[in-house]
Amino acid sequence: MEAIESQLRFNFGACNDKVLAKPLKLPTGKNTIMAAFDLLNLPDDFVPNAYAYFAELRAHSPVHQNSDGSYLLTRYDDMVAVYRNPKLWSSEKRGEFKPKFGDSSLYEHHTTSLVFRDAPDHTRIRKLFQHAFTPKALTMLEPRIAALVKGYLDQLDDAGGME
Repeated sequence: MEAIESQLRFNFGACNDKVLAKPLKLPTGKNTIMAAFDLLNLPDDFVPNAYAYFAELRAHSPVHQNSDGSYLLTRYDDMVAVYRNPKLWSSEKRGEFKPKFGDSSLYEHHTTSLVFRDAPDHTRIRKLFQHAFTPKALTMLEPRIAALVKGYLDQLDDAGGME
């Protein structure tokens, strides 16, 4: 935990171990996996073997630094510890996004959207509309969504395709 708190972390997500259809030969040991893996430059075989890669990272480099300086956490307990510590982890991106996006609508989206809010604002706002995202509510939307998609596809068909 102390190693995690010493640096800002990039929160990616925890993975479950799964059995692969064919075994994957990965470099083993802390130094080789750290040298071989970069989330920003994924190996060609990453997608079909993601679980094996994450298992190796959990075993040999559970707090893994990427080439851009961001961090990948692969253990659940580390993720929870970081997520629950607002001094260490924050979804607040105003300072980071202002130089990238200026006063654009993209900046406004990235600084006012719920996913970029910390508790207690995130929790309060989420509670206001969480009922709209229950399985029952989403199931009730399916016919409308299917009709919209069908309509758009019909328009594309009538137009002879798209770019």
